[in-house]
Amino acid sequence: MCPPGLEGLAFATWITQAFYDARWNGGSFRIIKFEVPEGSCLNADSEKAVAACPVGVGMSTMQAMNIVLSCAQYPSGKRHEILGPMPLSDVPMFGGIDQFGRVCANLTLDCNAQGVGARWGKDGVDSGGVIWTPISDAADIETWENQGPILYLSRKHAADSGGMGKYRGGSGWDALYSVLDVPIFKMLSIGGGARVSSTVGMWGAYPVCSSTKIVCKETNLYDLAKEQKPLPHSISDLMEKDILKSSLKERVPTMMLARDMKKGDILAIRLLGGGG
Repeated sequence: MCPPGLEGLAFATWITQAFYDARWNGGSFRIIKFEVPEGSCLNADSEKAVAACPVGVGMSTMQAMNIVLSCAQYPSGKRHEILGPMPLSDVPMFGGIDQFGRVCANLTLDCNAQGVGARWGKDGVDSGGVIWTPISDAADIETWENQGPILYLSRKHAADSGGMGKYRGGSGWDALYSVLDVPIFKMLSIGGGARVSSTVGMWGAYPVCSSTKIVCKETNLYDLAKEQKPLPHSISDLMEKDILKSSLKERVPTMMLARDMKKGDILAIRLLGGGG
């Protein structure tokens, strides 16, 4: 038996890559047989705690399915359907009291516009989509700023975030979030690929860079803005340039537990590109 969550993720890959031009329906999935060992991370029993499953571990399965389908499409002659590996998603979440005094809890879907893997004979699409849905929309930053007390410092393409190769993967982007002056607010994040790249290349191309998350605490961000001085707009600005002062500047795990965030604190995330 296949866990429903994993089945849904695999179905998204299947219809995106094999049935993109047909009417999407469950019948196209009946020829797929799943063999998921009981007790594994993808098919744990009710007494086992498995972090970020099926979404986290399941997305790795989607990547494997993505590569297998592309390898099968090469000898079939349908090379226009070959798609380089898609990256895992990094999803920031937040909760607390918003700028209007309301209780809030939400997540931003910036991950819906990560880089797409390279295609046969062409580069991947920059900020083109996400692995777990065939139709995605990242929304304007003002949408998320109205959902909670966050202030975007930037959301822009990150240089060299796609895998290199004869045809490169599409670029991902850096997103920098700051926090408004509210009494209580926490942020957390799920993701993967911090120590080892989570997205490989195909046929000799390079994998994407590793994922990066930075937290800066007790910054002078609002003082810089008041004085109309330059502000940080990328992860390299935070790590390599002496723009911002802070009491703590820390690279955090991609699976970041909830952290208290105060006015001027910053969470920076590298949303990955696609494989070459």
